[in-house]
Amino acid sequence: MKILQALDFFSTEFGTPELYLCKAMKRSGDKIVILSSFLSHKKYVKKNSKETEIEPDIKVIKVPHLFYVGDWMFFSNKYIKEISKINPEIINIHELRLPLSYLVAKNKKRLCKPVVLTQHAYKPVQNKFFRVLYYIWMYTFGKTVIKNVDKFIALSNAQKDYLIKWDIPKDKIEIIPSGVDTNIFLPSKDKNNEVVFLGTYDKNKLNYYLPIIPELAKKYPKWNFVFYGAGSWDKQINLITKKFKNVYNRGFVPKEKVPEILKKGKIFVLPSINEVFGLSACEASSCGLPCIVNKTGGLQEIVEDGKTGFIFDNNSEELKKKIELLIENERLRNSMSKKARERMIKYFDWKDIAKKTEKAYDEVVKDFKRKSPLK
Repeated sequence: MKILQALDFFSTEFGTPELYLCKAMKRSGDKIVILSSFLSHKKYVKKNSKETEIEPDIKVIKVPHLFYVGDWMFFSNKYIKEISKINPEIINIHELRLPLSYLVAKNKKRLCKPVVLTQHAYKPVQNKFFRVLYYIWMYTFGKTVIKNVDKFIALSNAQKDYLIKWDIPKDKIEIIPSGVDTNIFLPSKDKNNEVVFLGTYDKNKLNYYLPIIPELAKKYPKWNFVFYGAGSWDKQINLITKKFKNVYNRGFVPKEKVPEILKKGKIFVLPSINEVFGLSACEASSCGLPCIVNKTGGLQEIVEDGKTGFIFDNNSEELKKKIELLIENERLRNSMSKKARERMIKYFDWKDIAKKTEKAYDEVVKDFKRKSPLK
């Protein structure tokens, strides 16, 4: 099957769920084209090339954008013309609220292709000003997207609930999570006493975690508290590293090195206030790290509370107690480590996620052809 992934922001330099899914689907014989601005939403990388082939049967084509505000990117009809040239069997757009989703959905009749939408966000925009614009946009243009999408894929129950609030029928929604390559993210016996954080350094990720680091570092001098990432809270982390020899800021890590850093740790912390899914928690779990995550978004479905890790509820003190429990209880750590790995193999392996996605695509294509007046 020839599949088009319609993405506004995309970078081949950074690991994204869409890229990993494409690679897993390609192994089943699918041909994938990614149509994108080639601009990373993290603004780390700007690509100028017109086209690239990530690997055989996965091609990325650049389409210039008009402008963007935040993560809202606007394209001209050149994007639609490019889709017509590619002539895919199915189009996968992403995110109900984005202008690109509207552009593709409103041109569905012209393209005469079935459209699937993958929903990532699970709540409205948080910024008060943009939230007003969000609702104006959704009631003006979002209804067109909802009307013209053949099937919705939700990453978790959080996204499904969000879609239902927009009066999307339950039978048009299927939950297919992101995944992890369990053959790359493997457990290791060579581990250090490390509590690992991997992600963006900002309030959303570190608000509950950073304030308790000094107390934990002082209480457990034989354990290291390691940060991997980049962001606006970099200076705050560095201030703590200057005071404690067992707190480290390792900075940004390329995606190919992520498996190695996770293998070395014993505990993984992802304490986000808001988290769409939590791919890094999947990767850490696959490496056998018990994960401590906040009760938000898809994280609640990745971690089985009390069995593969812990879920805390927006509270620094509760988070601290969960970390202390895992540091002090090696038997519990080992038990959770084994179960975390087993859970990833059973429910979140990219091979199985790709098969579920392919099955969903197949059903949509068959149904579209059956209903099409051109058959």
